[in-house]
Amino acid sequence: GWDIGFEQYLWEDRISLDTTYFSNRVNDLIVGSGTTAINLNGESPSQGVELALNVEVTDALDLTASYTFTNAETSDGTEQVRRARHVAGINLNYGFHDDRGNINLGIDYNGNQKDFEFDAGFNRTIVTLDAFTLVNLQASYDVTENIQLFARGENLLNEQYEEVFTFGTPR
Repeated sequence: GWDIGFEQYLWEDRISLDTTYFSNRVNDLIVGSGTTAINLNGESPSQGVELALNVEVTDALDLTASYTFTNAETSDGTEQVRRARHVAGINLNYGFHDDRGNINLGIDYNGNQKDFEFDAGFNRTIVTLDAFTLVNLQASYDVTENIQLFARGENLLNEQYEEVFTFGTPR
């Protein structure tokens, strides 16, 4: 595999833009098959682009946004399972009291993706898992050099989603 990219700083280095193109070729890709795993003969390519934006909005507030497009196929040309084409995120981070306190809001999007469904005889079919968006919030405060208070809330909108077909995820 290989990648190439560039990073550009603007506004007295308070903004950075990052773009990366990547390409991978995997020989004999390992995939699940019934109660075991097998190697797919041939070359399974994946390529895509990653975009990132970092903005120091103020001395205390930072914004980060990212997007990845991935086109990943197996050696027979079908879409690889558990590889969403579109993944994006945005993150706001606020530091206060000389960075002793911190509040962080993250929003993550995962586009729909393929996965395997197995029947009682372990025959597999391909299913599509729905796209989902997760909202997470965390806060921390350093009371002393050795004591930190923190709280974290994940999946605050109680999104029901699957990363793997029929496997539950935290509510």
